[in-house]
Amino acid sequence: MKKHIIAAAVAAAVAVPAMAQNVTVSGALEAGYASTKTAGVNDHTVSGAVLTTNNIKFSGSEDLGGGLKASFTITDEFATNSGAQTGVTATGAADGTAAGVFEETSISLSGSFGAVKLGRFNFASRDAGGVYRFGNEFARLSGDFRNLGSQPSNSIEYASPTFNGLQVVVSSSNGGGKAVAALGASTAVVTGANQTGISVNYANGPLQIRYAQTSADIANVTSRNVESFVAGQYDFGSFKIGALYGKESNRAANAEDTTVTVLNLGIPLGNGMTLIGSYHDVTEETSGTATVTGLALTKDMSKRTTLYAGYVRVKNSAGMSFAYDVNGAGGAAANGSVGFTDSVAVAGVRHTF
Repeated sequence: MKKHIIAAAVAAAVAVPAMAQNVTVSGALEAGYASTKTAGVNDHTVSGAVLTTNNIKFSGSEDLGGGLKASFTITDEFATNSGAQTGVTATGAADGTAAGVFEETSISLSGSFGAVKLGRFNFASRDAGGVYRFGNEFARLSGDFRNLGSQPSNSIEYASPTFNGLQVVVSSSNGGGKAVAALGASTAVVTGANQTGISVNYANGPLQIRYAQTSADIANVTSRNVESFVAGQYDFGSFKIGALYGKESNRAANAEDTTVTVLNLGIPLGNGMTLIGSYHDVTEETSGTATVTGLALTKDMSKRTTLYAGYVRVKNSAGMSFAYDVNGAGGAAANGSVGFTDSVAVAGVRHTF
């Protein structure tokens, strides 16, 4: 009798398809020494997030058979020098993120139809996917130009399959998400934003092009903020060039548009070294202009460890309604100062795992 029971159990186990499940822990840690000048004041500090936003990620996937796969991602971001969650204060963040909230919590189902993702995450349309820049986070757009589609809660996103290098991604969130700063307002935030995004991506060999638009209907301002980007890069082998043009609009009365133009250059120098250059021009419709120039040298010591040194100069004209910067400039200079020329010189190390 026992033999029959054992045989039946073995037969049942063989009859069920074996499903592959993979769970990984990954992330990045970065820290460096920064010498900054903000509003004419010099400072020295430990910095991070010049090349990479410090993060820890738990992710996994399971093969469901028939071409279907289920996946999940849980990510948190933090500052290396303090251990604090990025953008979070003891009483909750000015950016609308409550203390203790993860940067991403999502689950997705993918197959021949494409992929559907649900939860809290950055829209694919945010910052045009960074196709225009090299060196990870270095010379990324200021957070003021990446405000929409930034980790909204109650989100759903569909990514189509790729056909002849072309892919379309559409995103939507139903209110209750991360607070959205009113255009040109450095402190005021507005809530209840229903956000939508679309990203059209094309890749063919050395050429990549992306168009992205994200909009937010803001309940307590009765207006719509819209961010649109077109960006691309071309790899010539001996060097890469990247460019981006973006426009941010607030449909409220008397609100001005802001445009940004970015040019990037990446030059492999051999022996694991890369030279990265970036130039930004930000123009407010009636208020003023800002320029950002950056230069960095990276050295890959291994597949996981990189040394870097860089310099970023930010000049905001006196008429600007808000001070712009480059993400991850390091130290106080990342905040920007209206009417001043701010700068930061930084050197550090990044390790991924």
